[in-house]
Amino acid sequence: MKKKCIICEREIDENEVSIRVHEDDQKDFSICSNCVERIYSMVQDAKAKEETVISVHPLDVYRHFEKKIISQDEAKKTLAVAVSNHFKRISHPELGIEKSNILLVGPTGCGKTAFAREIASYLQVPFVVADATSMTEAGYVGEDVSDILRRLLIVADGNIIEAQRGIIFIDEIDKLASGSNENTSMVKREGVQQALLKMLEGSRIAVPISSENSSTKKNVEIDTSQILFICGGAFPELYEKEEKKNYSIGFHNFEVTEKKTSIFEKIKNLGFLPELLGRLSVIVTLEKLDVTDIRRILVEPENSIVDQYKKLLSIDGISLDFSNEAMDTIAKKAIRLGTGARGLRTIMEKTMLDIMFKASEKSGSELVVTKEMVDAAFYEPDKSVY
Repeated sequence: MKKKCIICEREIDENEVSIRVHEDDQKDFSICSNCVERIYSMVQDAKAKEETVISVHPLDVYRHFEKKIISQDEAKKTLAVAVSNHFKRISHPELGIEKSNILLVGPTGCGKTAFAREIASYLQVPFVVADATSMTEAGYVGEDVSDILRRLLIVADGNIIEAQRGIIFIDEIDKLASGSNENTSMVKREGVQQALLKMLEGSRIAVPISSENSSTKKNVEIDTSQILFICGGAFPELYEKEEKKNYSIGFHNFEVTEKKTSIFEKIKNLGFLPELLGRLSVIVTLEKLDVTDIRRILVEPENSIVDQYKKLLSIDGISLDFSNEAMDTIAKKAIRLGTGARGLRTIMEKTMLDIMFKASEKSGSELVVTKEMVDAAFYEPDKSVY
């Protein structure tokens, strides 16, 4: 009689090497060779990670950010401390330190996603990005909040323990504000906020996953108490009102100073549940990048965009370089696009398209990208609008 693997439920052939576990002479469990290998691999990986010592002192985390991200010094300091505290908390659960999720506030392309990725990279934990605009309450069309946990589990190769140490970055969180101008009902936005509450605070959530050898789905429980949630949003409404307004009465000008309001209160007033913001206890404000910052991003970070293209063309035997004027032009065009550092990839792709297409004909040559080449590739028909 054939046995079934207790883990993957696959039938085990008689000639297949497997493990049989006897319990009280009444139950006979079998584990197939594939699952034995997977378990062994997971144990080895866990041992290797235990032997890998990661320094989580704030200064070391800050130095890591310095290699990867341009500008945003205050954000680097705040996040370095937050990351250090998070690692200490998950490493010493017996201390009962409460979780501090993070909210990143800043314009598009200022580095919110980059910070989240670098935190995950530094801590060597599973990482996923979710878009708040696609989220819905359970039962509605769209991405259920539990789907985020399912994706995290996939990134962790099905290892629940690893998934529960991961990081989830929720982008465009400002679109969930009930006062948002987006074409989404207030009911839906508040419903998603409510759904996120339970996940952010730390609870056991049932996540449906497909069985390896079955079309049916089964639920696994994931404890979110150790998962670090980082939310990011542009919150343009925060910058629409100036702190000071000038009023003119007759021949006299009166400067009226508005009462200072905390960033927490400002975001809450946009239509966020206080309970949700209370679970995002570390609020970090990022600055808008200028032309100088964008120019530095092109070349200074480790594995910068320029370095990546140089590596690609070196495979074809081409030595690639950029003139200073070309660099300046790329940075200025990125600023005019209004998408911050994200615009760099778009402009570079356009600029390098023909060069990459004809690379096989240029093997062994040296190539310098000029301002004229950038202008020709990324044409702006009406610069007056900027």
